[in-house]
Amino acid sequence: MKTSILSIVAILMTVSGVAKANLADLQRMTTSDFLLGKAKTGCQPKGLKSDSRGEYAYVAEMCGKKIDGVREATVSIFNLKTMLLEKTLITPAGARNGIIGNTEIEFTLDDQYALAARAEGGADSPVYPGYGMVTAIDAKDQTIKEYIPVKGQGSKIIARRPYVQSEGKKQIIYVANYFSDDISVLDVAGLSSDRTLEGDRHYVTKIKLTSAFVNLKKRGYQIAPRGVAFSPDGKYAMVLGSETGSIILVDSVNHKQIAELPPIPDDVGGRPLNVRHVVLSNDGRLAYLSHMRGNAVSRIDFPKLIALALKTRGVIDAEAWKNLLVPFANGKKILVLENYPKDHPNFANKTWDLAHPNTIVLDPVNNRYLYVSSRTTSNVDYNIIDTKIKGKVDIIDVTTGTTIITLVGGAQPTALEVTPDNRMLISGGFKDDTLYFFDLKKILNIYEH
Repeated sequence: MKTSILSIVAILMTVSGVAKANLADLQRMTTSDFLLGKAKTGCQPKGLKSDSRGEYAYVAEMCGKKIDGVREATVSIFNLKTMLLEKTLITPAGARNGIIGNTEIEFTLDDQYALAARAEGGADSPVYPGYGMVTAIDAKDQTIKEYIPVKGQGSKIIARRPYVQSEGKKQIIYVANYFSDDISVLDVAGLSSDRTLEGDRHYVTKIKLTSAFVNLKKRGYQIAPRGVAFSPDGKYAMVLGSETGSIILVDSVNHKQIAELPPIPDDVGGRPLNVRHVVLSNDGRLAYLSHMRGNAVSRIDFPKLIALALKTRGVIDAEAWKNLLVPFANGKKILVLENYPKDHPNFANKTWDLAHPNTIVLDPVNNRYLYVSSRTTSNVDYNIIDTKIKGKVDIIDVTTGTTIITLVGGAQPTALEVTPDNRMLISGGFKDDTLYFFDLKKILNIYEH
């Protein structure tokens, strides 16, 4: 039953002292109390990023839109003030019998360009056939500026390396190639001076990843690099192997693998866990990890991991996890996210062990809140999807380790973003082709007062 308007008013009357809001008040409310609006996207919104001003959201659409009866690869741009579609860009199509479109979005360090990763290219792809690529979009006039090859396959995560003091104005980008088990290195400095769409000069090299924890019985990709995060000085990167469950450390100046942290031992995590995505605190000390297998999130000491990597320069002892994991204030090193809210249409007030937390975003202002989207399935094989099953988005106060509220997401919520001012949360339903806009300011005002 939806919380009444009077109840909401009572919760918000904190200034007068008549009523003081708390966690219990917030958790009595439901998703509809905070839903600002919805907007339809192209097919399968996979990646989502707000510009630095919080004015527009760029959406990478994995199977795109039908244009004149033909499905094309697309990036949609939404006005965050109106929550309406502003523009659709047609990008070069990928593999017609595979992933036709785009997977992730990131901005250049100077925020002048949005970068959209195309996962793969078929033999007849019009641009860079046979492998993935990056489309550079001018954020000022929202036009396509450049096509950059990655020479890898399954291009998904894009991560921007901080400036390295000794390298001047290089703008290094890492693209994690899920299918070819490698990292493409691009330098996107100088895009403004380019005069053609051909971006070959921005390709630098490729890092071939290796792992001591490959499942030799598995065919195809074996490491499946996913999340990437850089140290604040730009000198080191961590790359998450979603298939191996290991973390690979890279020298991101010379672009070479230097060490590998084994998968989290079951006795440390309390359950089998992989690693999927990573976000870093502003000071670079804490790296938050999502564990799609294991339905959890955790955090580790990134500088300590770098020190271990430099000392070992090989496979780090798995026992290191005991010292790397940073407990939350509640004493938990692993936060299990299997609880569903009372307004969830499929698992109301239930615990569900097929949550599959995937994308994570950290509060960009104070790093106090972690936002986690869980795809949620009704089958052990998360590739078997029932579009009637809804996912969820958890909001966690990382100072306490408490989930302050859980919102109902779309079908398979995957794309997730928060505006730079931490006032709006946006989730994309991968299987219902819908963006959900949430009033984050309202949620946090209630919780913090």
